[in-house]
Amino acid sequence: LLVVGGFAATPRPNVLWFIVDDMSANMGCYGETGIATPHIDRLAGEGVRFTRALSSNPVCSPTRATFLTGLIPSQHGLHTPVAQNLMMGPRAVNCLAEFTSLGEILRDAGYVCGLSGKWHLGDNLHPSEGFSFWVTKPDGSTQEFYDQPVIEDGRLRQEAGYTTDLWTRKGVEFIERNHDRPFFLYLA
Repeated sequence: LLVVGGFAATPRPNVLWFIVDDMSANMGCYGETGIATPHIDRLAGEGVRFTRALSSNPVCSPTRATFLTGLIPSQHGLHTPVAQNLMMGPRAVNCLAEFTSLGEILRDAGYVCGLSGKWHLGDNLHPSEGFSFWVTKPDGSTQEFYDQPVIEDGRLRQEAGYTTDLWTRKGVEFIERNHDRPFFLYLA
């Protein structure tokens, strides 16, 4: 989680939250010298890093649910990845619907909230949890990174390019569109 924007100059700092599956600490801001990560290092240097945080679960959905709700898996009920049939279609369900999430709290505090990337918490077709900007995947897992289906503007479409570039490009577009007001970007 990175909080960016001057605290003294901005009463409500912008929040840019990266959540990455299977990411190690191989970045300069964590002491790595063999791999150059200047852009991440700059964000970390100008923002806030949580260096003593831990994951509540070793898999995706429960961890994301914990970060968004502040609840541990025994409280929010997710202990495994959300099943594919809950992502899209007639059985799709938002697994966080009964809880107040970070996106809802920030939206209610006047932030514009955006998601770019992997959701994997159910009902992927519909923006939820306070997010007004929503570009994601129809499923939870990633088997490939090129020529993949994505959800954008409530519609399923094919993305011919590299999806990591898409998530980044859409995140940058969100920031550029909302730079003049407090924003929360969940870039997953």
